[in-house]
Amino acid sequence: MTRASLSTLAFVVCALGPGCSLPRDAIGTGRGLDAGTGTDAGGLAVDAGPGIDVGAPPDTGPRPDAGPLPDTGGCHGVSDCPADEVTLGACVYAATCDTMGAQDETRTHYACIAGTCTPQTTTTPTPCTRETDGTACGAASCGPCSASACDATGMQMCTGPMCQGGACVSTMTMTACTTPNDMCGGPSMWSICYYDIGAGHCVQTRSWGACVLGACIPRTGHSESRDCSC
Repeated sequence: MTRASLSTLAFVVCALGPGCSLPRDAIGTGRGLDAGTGTDAGGLAVDAGPGIDVGAPPDTGPRPDAGPLPDTGGCHGVSDCPADEVTLGACVYAATCDTMGAQDETRTHYACIAGTCTPQTTTTPTPCTRETDGTACGAASCGPCSASACDATGMQMCTGPMCQGGACVSTMTMTACTTPNDMCGGPSMWSICYYDIGAGHCVQTRSWGACVLGACIPRTGHSESRDCSC
C-alpha cells in the first residue's frame, strides 16, 4: 500500500473515531494530514458532489374542458317542463241562424312527477260566436224576370227565409236576373213544304229572331225543321 493510500485511510479513521482532531481547513478541503508528521498527506476526501437536478415537471398543456354536464332529461320542478299547450276544436251551432255555439278547448299541462315531465290533459267546452244576418235559411222562390228578350239584365222579386237577429224569417228582396239573348220574337210560321237536297226529302222550316245590339231581328236566329210530303 502506498504512502498516499495510508494517509487517506488514516484521515478517514481519524474522522470517524473519537479523540482525533483534524484542522477544520483539512476537513473542508477534503485533504488529510499525515498522522505522524502533520504534513499534508495528499489524500482527498470523498465529495458527494451536488444533488442530481431532475428538472421541472413536464408541461402537459392546458387542462381539457370537460364541457357542461350531460342533460339527462329529468326535471326538478314545473319550471323545467314545457309550457301549457291549448288547442280549440271546431265551433258547433245548433241551427243555421244561431249566433252562439260551443267548441272544445283541450289543455295539456306538464307536471314534474318523479323527475319526469308528465302530460295531463283536460277538455272543457268554451263558447264561440258568429254573425248570421243575411244568411239564407231555406229555399227561395222568385217571380219572372222583368228584362225583355234582348235585355242583358233585369230585376225579379224573390221571397225566401233569411237569418235576422239569430232567427229565420221570411223576406222579400229584389234581385238582378238575366235572360237568354240568343233568341227572341217567338217562332215564325212553318214554311211551305219543299224538297231539301241535303236532307234528301221534303221538309218545312221555321225560325226565331236573334238579339243584335239589344234589338230583335226576326228570322235570323235558331231554326228547326220537320218532314213533310211534297
